[in-house]
Amino acid sequence: MPDTTTLSIKTDRETKAIIQRAAKHMGLSVNSFVLMVAKNAALSDEIVIRNPDADELRLIESAREFNATHQASSDWNGLKEQYGV
Repeated sequence: MPDTTTLSIKTDRETKAIIQRAAKHMGLSVNSFVLMVAKNAALSDEIVIRNPDADELRLIESAREFNATHQASSDWNGLKEQYGV
């Protein structure tokens, strides 16, 4: 049995080109680059989103509004422990 998982990411051409250039710059395949970046983000204590566009800003604001009216059941360290990260 294979021990891999398929991850499908839908994006636009501009974002794909940016990812391809970054992967090439590091000497990695796009697949390896995306997996490395995703894993590093998932395992880090800090995730940075730079220069968010208007849609991302709306999503962030929506999340903040939700957080303002809902009590968290765990902090970041508790969530990492819960999910084995």
